Amino acid sequence: MGTLVPITLWFYIIEFHDGEDVSAITGEAESFEECQACVQHDCDELRREGCSVLQVEACELCLECRGDGQIESATCMMCGGQTGSFESQFFLPRLGWKRLAVR
Repeated sequence: MGTLVPITLWFYIIEFHDGEDVSAITGEAESFEECQACVQHDCDELRREGCSVLQVEACELCLECRGDGQIESATCMMCGGQTGSFESQFFLPRLGWKRLAVR
């Protein structure tokens, strides 16, 4: 019997300053490469609107439980109860992507 490989999604949050307030937008993608492309697109849009991108964080979470490890009080069968992210990446506009954690 083989090991079940969890199906994951990448979720991201972009923190930006619009001249008055600090705000954030979120998104999701099926792969890290797609996440990078979505983040680049969203950051470009924010800059065109005159906003300053402060930072971006992206994390890979189980598709079924979204990192909770449980579904309706039962252990998530997809990830075996993994809580939190499988991997996280942090992006600073001048430094690029940096790996935060790998589980």
